[in-house]
Amino acid sequence: MKKQVVFVDDERPFLEGMRRNLLDMSDIWDMHFLSDPAAAHEHIVNGPDAVVVLDWMMPNVDGLDFANTVREAVAQRDESFVYIILMTAKRDASDAAVALESGVDDYIAKPVDMRELKARIHVGERLIASERLTRTRADLAVDQSEERLRETVEMLPEIVYETDAAGIITFVNRKAYRTLGCSYVEMMNAYDLVSMFAPEERDKVEALKERLKNQEFIGSVESAIRCKNGRIIPVIHHMSAIVRDDKVVGFRGLIIDIADRKETEILFKRAKEQTDRTNTELYQAVQLTNKMFARIEAECETKNAMIARVSDEIQEPIALVIDTTEQLLNSELDDQQRHYVETINTNAVALAIAIEDIVKYAKSVTPDTPIPQPPLHD
Repeated sequence: MKKQVVFVDDERPFLEGMRRNLLDMSDIWDMHFLSDPAAAHEHIVNGPDAVVVLDWMMPNVDGLDFANTVREAVAQRDESFVYIILMTAKRDASDAAVALESGVDDYIAKPVDMRELKARIHVGERLIASERLTRTRADLAVDQSEERLRETVEMLPEIVYETDAAGIITFVNRKAYRTLGCSYVEMMNAYDLVSMFAPEERDKVEALKERLKNQEFIGSVESAIRCKNGRIIPVIHHMSAIVRDDKVVGFRGLIIDIADRKETEILFKRAKEQTDRTNTELYQAVQLTNKMFARIEAECETKNAMIARVSDEIQEPIALVIDTTEQLLNSELDDQQRHYVETINTNAVALAIAIEDIVKYAKSVTPDTPIPQPPLHD
């Protein structure tokens, strides 16, 4: 493929002379000789990589200003590279320094020596090729990095998604469409960010989108997604904005299934309610025990019957408390929950032992013997 070389000079005869002197390079260079700076600017900015040979002094156009505007436009478009050689009749070393400090890549004095010009153009070609190779390698490295990241995301046990600014899905990992019970094609065609969620959650998701568009920070929120078969799954939803050039261009999110945790919370709530009921019954049983002991002291003749009643009405709920708390201790609890259950279990066991001791003791005491009270843990 021919390398592009663009000559820009307001003097047409000079350009024609350059064309004739460079005919031998036409097989390897795609040469353009332009006398209109505006047309040259358009051609260079929208064209492929190019070595630009530019006259410094042109009517109404300063070559250094032209070079800078071209370089800025090419950089903004970010699709090609330019190497700019400035031509001028100025031969002073300070002029060359000014030119190079202003942003041109090379400097050649008029009248131009063709051999020197060709050599300088070849230098420009090599530098452009080097920049192009560096860019290619960098792009390849980025592509490989993105591929590795995508592979990692595919392995995650949580749902990961990306959308555009309108909420149209642009990426989901495997976990997403498998959890929702659909194919990848269905996921990309039939779902958007809002429709992934349960109907009662969709207004909340829309509100989150609006807040993120205003670049507000949003932490984790509890929500629920709706599967294809209608199943509702409770989730934790992490959502953030994708921002480029201070503008929200999309959304990125992580969705964590917390169904198992919710089931554990329900079981714990039920167990706590049962424990509260048992504690109430236990308290009532203790109160009843105190009354029983008073009656034992007052009515020694009915001692054995009262002891049997205490045994039947207290030991069974205590045994139920012990059995219930031991089952809870074998389930998944957080630290605070485990502390509560262990405290109840310890009290119940202590109370069961105390009552058993009291029963044994009561059978042997005389009416004047004081009856000790069983200690309870906080």
